[in-house]
Amino acid sequence: MKKITVVIPTYNRKNYLYRLLVQLKNQVFDKADAQLSILVVVDGSTDG
Repeated sequence: MKKITVVIPTYNRKNYLYRLLVQLKNQVFDKADAQLSILVVVDGSTDG
């Protein structure tokens, strides 16, 4: 099984983050037999 880890640094991108995560999951899991870990690093955002 392949293990894939994606680190996403973000700042004030709340409106785009959900869509990004969905697309990333769809791209990775189109490939069979992969384990996906996603780390979202938010540092001081002011958009909630």
